[in-house]
Amino acid sequence: MQPLSKALVVRPSSLLEIKTRSAYQLDEWLAGVPDGPALQTHWYLALTGYEQAHVAALLGGNRLVVHRVHLRSWHFRLDVNSSLSAAYIDALRAKYVGLWRRRMIEGAW
Repeated sequence: MQPLSKALVVRPSSLLEIKTRSAYQLDEWLAGVPDGPALQTHWYLALTGYEQAHVAALLGGNRLVVHRVHLRSWHFRLDVNSSLSAAYIDALRAKYVGLWRRRMIEGAW
């Protein structure tokens, strides 16, 4: 047996989220992962650093539905919004510093 310091650590490639739901929600799950479980899964992905998860739902105790969820992020800089005036953008740049500047001005969420 190898010492712990030299042991090979294998990390899975994705998360698995398992839900049980009423059969009345079948239509929602056939269309994709509903908003609540999708938001929860995205939160787990953001916390763990994984890029994808599989969300499995057992509906009504006898129907299994599995979807893959990818971590998505969008970056929108404030200065690309053509509906905002230059004066307004300059006022916001002066207002925000640090974390809020990176989020509100640079779009790094």
